[in-house]
Amino acid sequence: MKQFKPVIITAVVLVILAAAALITVKLLPEKETPPIEIPGLEMSETIEILDIDLADVKSVDFLGGSLSPFSLDMTNKTTASVRGEDGLLPFDETKMFSVINYLSTLAAREEIGTDDGNFGFENPSREVRFTLKNGEVQTLLVGDALPVGEGVYVKRSDGDTVWSVGGMSRDFLFTVKENLRNIELFPEIPEETPLSSVTLSRPGKKTVSLVRKTDKEIAENKVISTDYKIESPVKAETNPDTVKTLLLDKVRDIRAKSLVEDRPRDLAKYGLASPSRLSFKTNKLSVTLLIGNDADGGEGTYVMVEGIPSVLLTEKTIDFKNISLSDIIFPLIWFYTAEEVSEIVYNLPDAHHTLSLSVSDNTLTGKYDGGEISGENAKNLFLHSVRFTAAGEFMGEKYETTPALTLTARLKGGKTSTLSLHRMNERQYAASIDGKTPDFYVGVSEMENLISCFEILKNGGDVPSLF
Repeated sequence: MKQFKPVIITAVVLVILAAAALITVKLLPEKETPPIEIPGLEMSETIEILDIDLADVKSVDFLGGSLSPFSLDMTNKTTASVRGEDGLLPFDETKMFSVINYLSTLAAREEIGTDDGNFGFENPSREVRFTLKNGEVQTLLVGDALPVGEGVYVKRSDGDTVWSVGGMSRDFLFTVKENLRNIELFPEIPEETPLSSVTLSRPGKKTVSLVRKTDKEIAENKVISTDYKIESPVKAETNPDTVKTLLLDKVRDIRAKSLVEDRPRDLAKYGLASPSRLSFKTNKLSVTLLIGNDADGGEGTYVMVEGIPSVLLTEKTIDFKNISLSDIIFPLIWFYTAEEVSEIVYNLPDAHHTLSLSVSDNTLTGKYDGGEISGENAKNLFLHSVRFTAAGEFMGEKYETTPALTLTARLKGGKTSTLSLHRMNERQYAASIDGKTPDFYVGVSEMENLISCFEILKNGGDVPSLF
């Protein structure tokens, strides 16, 4: 039969004796208090099973039972490694030292007695073998679970004394090497450290690529208050609010919750056979994540770090993988400031117009079809020309080949840029920039408002303000 000490009764006796001692002290005169001795009351001492100096450890082997064996090698007090790994799987030395240090000074909860063959040591559920630098070997054998509580029985292989240890000790004894893995996807990026670039590519969708402007560009951009510009699939400004909240902040916030599988044979079940790819950089960091399916029935998305053969589950579901370009683009699809443009040429099927601009001392002047117009009319016509907003992302719908309107901006640096609007239906026009396949469409009302400006100027009226 397994023998147990009457722990609860002993504890009660100790409490009663301690209380009696306290009362005695209070009743005795302060100057004449003699030393109090209570027979049978002794301070409890830690029951050490192992007492190994960490500096003396050469290696620790975790063997036996149904768990896969592995070994930790100690180089010195600050360096440890998992033996036999190829370096592709990152391990956390802090976690290794926690395990080695805890087990090297393992303390018992209670001494049970002598092994009588009824504690499960004939076929131990785990062996933890410490090999010291002097060649000495100390091995812990783990037996059955305790009948009450979460602990287990343990003993040393060189003795017959049986001890019980609690649930925390049990967890350390049953460490598997996956517990020692570093599942950090990338170091935390301080808020003050900007992302210099972000690229998101997804199967069947156009790659979205953003870059942060130079400090000079940011300082000089007085009209659009955004630090990022889109490089692909179009060159455009970003919406400063949505690009931060819908993409940049969420990229920074990606964290791994758990390791799912090392070296998986079937990537398809995680959606990682044909994954989305997220690449981003800071001035010191370059990361590429492969993004798969969302977890069934809970939060999190399956991901892998490029080059590391491990599937991880994130703390939060990565929802920006479904982001649309129109969610983050600056709503104006073809935008210039009056300081940048010297002339805009308008071509319609049956008409041709020209707006020339000049800015001096913050004063705008202009000519329309060669004739003088007021600065207010020049400003309002210009704003109607460069404030076409993206009403939605173009998804390959049919549109008329011949444009209903073409605007060509001649820039002061010598370059030109063309916006062509092609009729899709009675509500939408596909917008093509510099002859490329349309990426967005605009609403018919903006087209009609601009064309009405030509009629107003023809009749000598005032072009209405946009604001």
